[in-house]
Amino acid sequence: VIALFFVVSTWSCIAVNFQDFQQRLPDVGQILSFQTFISIWIVLGVTKIAHELGHGLACQRFGRECHEIGVALLIFCPCLYCDVSDSWVLPNKWKRIAIGAAGIYFELVISAVAFWVWWWTHDGVVHQLMFQIFVVCHITTVAINLNPLLRLDGYYMLSDWLEVPNLRSKSDNLLDCFFVRSVLGIRPSSDPLIPDRMKTRFIGYAFASAVYRCMLVVVVCLLLYSMLKPFGLQFLGLFLGLVSLAMAVIQWAQRIRQIIRANSRQQIVRFRLAALLFVVAVLLAVVTLLPVSVCIRAPVVVEHQDACNVYVTTAGRLVNLYVQPGDQVDCGQVLITLENVDKSNYLLSLQTAKLVQEIEQHVQRAIGDARQEELAGGRLRAIDEEVEDYKRQIRRLTIRAPCAGKVVASKRKSDRSENDSLFLPGWQEIPLDRSNLGCHLESGTHVLSIAPSNQFQAVIMIPQDDRLAFQVDRPIKVKLDHLPRNSFPATVQHIADAQLPSARAIRIADDGQNPLAVSHLANYRNGYRAIAVLNDGSDRLHSGAPGTAYVWVGDRTIGQWIWRSVRATFNFQL
Repeated sequence: VIALFFVVSTWSCIAVNFQDFQQRLPDVGQILSFQTFISIWIVLGVTKIAHELGHGLACQRFGRECHEIGVALLIFCPCLYCDVSDSWVLPNKWKRIAIGAAGIYFELVISAVAFWVWWWTHDGVVHQLMFQIFVVCHITTVAINLNPLLRLDGYYMLSDWLEVPNLRSKSDNLLDCFFVRSVLGIRPSSDPLIPDRMKTRFIGYAFASAVYRCMLVVVVCLLLYSMLKPFGLQFLGLFLGLVSLAMAVIQWAQRIRQIIRANSRQQIVRFRLAALLFVVAVLLAVVTLLPVSVCIRAPVVVEHQDACNVYVTTAGRLVNLYVQPGDQVDCGQVLITLENVDKSNYLLSLQTAKLVQEIEQHVQRAIGDARQEELAGGRLRAIDEEVEDYKRQIRRLTIRAPCAGKVVASKRKSDRSENDSLFLPGWQEIPLDRSNLGCHLESGTHVLSIAPSNQFQAVIMIPQDDRLAFQVDRPIKVKLDHLPRNSFPATVQHIADAQLPSARAIRIADDGQNPLAVSHLANYRNGYRAIAVLNDGSDRLHSGAPGTAYVWVGDRTIGQWIWRSVRATFNFQL
């Protein structure tokens, strides 16, 4: 009772603090990353060990024995299996159901503990690990283990409750017989142990189980497709789906063949078979010829419209910060000042060398040696050019605003590893944090941006095959990862005439004015860069927010869309 109360308390906390719970959830991109997939894979194996131990302990609790325990593979993940078939001899079906529910009970308790640790910890390794345990235990428990449509714990609990052994095989056999009788006109003998009033329910159960298994395979393949797409291995997800579909069709065809062979004396009703083929042909024609309105997606990154990005052009130590994110600045106002002792000392040495060369030139002029005077003059001019160059570099240590507007922070960084200085620490978070005073800023560091207005725009990377779907002045919708339930209307303002070969080309074509978009759009090559003006100036928008742009088109058939997806997945070029 205490454990179940503890489990219910987690659901109550989520219901009462649902908005706070949503805000704490990580982004979809973080959940579907390859690194997260590996950690979830390990968490799945560990939690399933506790799950199987729950079955074994419950079996012993009710006086039966666990004859075998060992290692099995679950979604290519090594975990435990526990043989509790000895529980089938228990005359009380509720005890058998309790043994089947014991693993789910263990996982719910583990998920409750993980939830409260996640709820009361800050972002870090423990925080992320507890969230993964909570999600894995709940998803695998509710959607998989507890679901009677799969041959797992929920199925055996339902079978014990109905007191019908081999429920799945009997239901599948009834469904196959119904198909053969309806389509081919063959009337196979039915199971006499199943009453007629239950046959319809069993057929419905078999059909729902088949549909759910197909949906589960599709979801798993889509997850693999999304996680492997950044590595160019998305074809593995599609290949897995095709193999699973082919195996299911082959198994179903073999069962139908066995039924037909067992009733070979009966003749197939050709009219029904012709009707089936006609329906299949009509469906194929609809798929091939019927145009549908389908949504095209493209990755976007939000940024301020006409924003001017400010970079460090001369590396140095951060000495003073005069502005913070959100401040209004004027054109030419000092933003930050840096210090570079090495360049200052070298400039002093150059100025000393300049004085020496000036004296040398005067001496050679005094003694009348024109050749040495010309050489000294050449060296003096070279030193003058180097002195002016270093003076310009030192002047750039004082960074001023290129235009008037609001200060926008740069992209955050969570470590100090990006630092070439051997003596000064690197910056973290954003360069405008006052904790970074005294840190070293390398040349090319994006320190801030200045937005002349509160208007935002979306930088879109349009895939090559979808270029014609995006037109200038066409309305689109933008959804951001941190606001998945909200959509923002936008209007396409500009589309590049030529495609960009890679994300590096985005940086070159933009002249370094879009550093935040490069990382999010890095996986989309051979695309067209477009700009869309967001019609909503909401305060919920911020520069650097990734998302997806949606545009609806209706000039393609379903067959064309399927063929387009296949071409986008596989490379047919030799």
